[in-house]
Amino acid sequence: MRSYRANQSRTIYFVFAFVLTVLLTPVRSEAASATWSKTMSDTYLAYAWNNGGCSGTGGYTLGLANPSFGVTYNAQVLSSSGVPIASSGTVTSGQSVILKFQPHQSSDISWFGTGYSTDTPFGEWGTSAPALTCDSKDQVTTWSMYGIRAYIPLVIAPPTQTLSNLSGLSCGVLTHNSDGSDQTTCTVTATSGTLSPTFDFAATTGTLYYRYDKYPYSCTPNACVANNTPMALMNAGSGATIANWYQKGGTIGIGALWNASTTPFQLSVTDQSISYSLTVSPPAASPNTPTVTCPATATVGQNAFFTVTGTDPNGLTIRYGMDWTGSSSTPNEWTPVSGYVLSGTQMMLMHTWASAGIYGVRALTENSQGGQSGWSTGCTVTVTLPPPPTILFVVSPTSVITYASSLTASIGSETAVLSWYSIGATSCTASDSWSGSKDIGFMPITWASWQETVGPYATAGSYLYTLSCTGLGGTVSKTVTVTVNDTFPVTTFTGTYAGLPAQTNLTTLNLPVGGGSVNLNWSVTNAASGICTGYSTTGVTDWATTGTDGKPVTGTNVSVTVSGTTTFDLDCWNTSTTPWVAATRQSVVVNVAVPPSTLKICQDSCQNSYRTPRGQGGATTSFSLVKGTSQDLVACYNTVSDCSDSSGDVTASPGTVWAEDASNNIISLSSVLGKERVTGDAPGTENFTAQYSGATATMAVSVTCVETVTCTSEQNKVCSGKTVPAGTTLTGICGPVYCEGKSGKRYCDFNWKEVAP
Repeated sequence: MRSYRANQSRTIYFVFAFVLTVLLTPVRSEAASATWSKTMSDTYLAYAWNNGGCSGTGGYTLGLANPSFGVTYNAQVLSSSGVPIASSGTVTSGQSVILKFQPHQSSDISWFGTGYSTDTPFGEWGTSAPALTCDSKDQVTTWSMYGIRAYIPLVIAPPTQTLSNLSGLSCGVLTHNSDGSDQTTCTVTATSGTLSPTFDFAATTGTLYYRYDKYPYSCTPNACVANNTPMALMNAGSGATIANWYQKGGTIGIGALWNASTTPFQLSVTDQSISYSLTVSPPAASPNTPTVTCPATATVGQNAFFTVTGTDPNGLTIRYGMDWTGSSSTPNEWTPVSGYVLSGTQMMLMHTWASAGIYGVRALTENSQGGQSGWSTGCTVTVTLPPPPTILFVVSPTSVITYASSLTASIGSETAVLSWYSIGATSCTASDSWSGSKDIGFMPITWASWQETVGPYATAGSYLYTLSCTGLGGTVSKTVTVTVNDTFPVTTFTGTYAGLPAQTNLTTLNLPVGGGSVNLNWSVTNAASGICTGYSTTGVTDWATTGTDGKPVTGTNVSVTVSGTTTFDLDCWNTSTTPWVAATRQSVVVNVAVPPSTLKICQDSCQNSYRTPRGQGGATTSFSLVKGTSQDLVACYNTVSDCSDSSGDVTASPGTVWAEDASNNIISLSSVLGKERVTGDAPGTENFTAQYSGATATMAVSVTCVETVTCTSEQNKVCSGKTVPAGTTLTGICGPVYCEGKSGKRYCDFNWKEVAP
């Protein structure tokens, strides 16, 4: 057997591979190791070639040259509490220690080659060929020409593991653990001297296999091409090169096949050992019993806080074992969880109980050599349940309507909103008219997160909603009720008129011109608690126009004075519900007759009394014009008898006909800028009419003439030597104008001054 201290690397190839393996191997705390290594110079390994799985081809081709291999084994010695002990450490007589073979890992195997494959993959532990896959941990190279990747799995059988040199130790049976490790517990029986427990690893063997993927010429292109035919040893002889080896195969060049018989290569791993050298010291004095402080009471599910303080007479580092039941033979918990603290260190820790009761709490001290004190005097903690949860659960509104009624479009809510939160609850559940798990909620700023809408409801009745919230302290339930109502208020609203013709209890009243006083009567069923509001289209006595006045649900002979057509509306509610339930709006229409419209002819506009007009059947009204002047008129059709109402201008409307009564050319009519223009053409009198909607308005126009041509003194003068015959006649706009003239010749100066001839 070889000591791990004697193993050394023998080639530069293995040194590189071993260093890389160490870098990639997970660190095992305080573990000792032994490494076997081997370099095989002038050695070539080939793999079974089958052209990517195609039939009709075969043979072997080069896959690995001059390989170097390394295998590492690991073992540990630990205290009974699992603390690693160094390979040159100290143990105490009577101490319990654990001898442990560490589990084998893929990173414990490494290898390396030159030439054809040069990567440093890990291997794997096993007793059979690996799965036919291309595992990245086995990749050895990539052929740049095609991007083909090659893989070489190395499988090594786990060796038989035994313990030797156990003098001074009393050990149990070596057992296998689920993590792949093997261990036994031993008691140090020696009182002094040195212990040399040795971990022995028997000789074992390994086998190499070959795979490649992305090979474009196989029968399954770009797939992982693999078989589990072991790689074969092709020994070309001492000093042979790769080229020599190819020649021995009969062909020189990459991909040459070795057609001779082959022998599978088997890697032989020799036995290895890991030896410890442990110094035995006399039994250490036990540490002192610790002091524990604890609260008198605690609450289920809530942390309770404790302190523990202890010392070791030899100043060894210590830790504390806690018993939370007051009756356990071994600690339930160690503090610190790993490692040790200085003697005298006070540790604060907390613990939570899942059920109520009276619990004893105690502690012991253990030093770094495994020595333990006795249990401390227990302190008692009374653990009680917390109070039951608190919940707030409300519904709004508490009374709604059923959507089964045809009135639902106008009378309010059909749904309600449930809102809640809880304190001290771990779960909440709904029952009665709702179901399922609900959010426990918490004290909200708003209700938005914990709300649920319920309804609409098809039938009337009372709907219960229960929320039950459970915590460590028990369960609390709260129920709210939504009352669904399908009895709605109904309003009767009528009017009465005592004039002629008398009208009683009608929703439409017809009053004569000028209106009068009417009485309004109403009553509401299903609204013992209620209110009504009145609206009207015009302001009237004792009736609202803004809807702000409150009226009772019954009104008898409420008198209102109406001067024009008015609609009275009444809205009533049952105010005992939330929200109020509304009746359908009811109305009384009062029609007030208006006088018939008359047709009038007015000057310029309908609101101008310069002319006093007459309507149809009235006497003709006349006005005067001077020949050559005009007057603009409009036709007005409204209910007043004069030109004082600006409405009703029908001058330019289609259907208004303007006409002269005679054709004596006294006047002429024309439409100018939307008005009818009357122009005086000759002295005399003439009627004209405007006809609209079966009515005729008539007017007479007297046209006079005012002469503008006169005989002047200048016309009796002769200027510039001209003469005017006696009896000259001038033409005026009203007819001929006769001017007497004088014979003879006169002279006129610049200022029309007469001078002698």
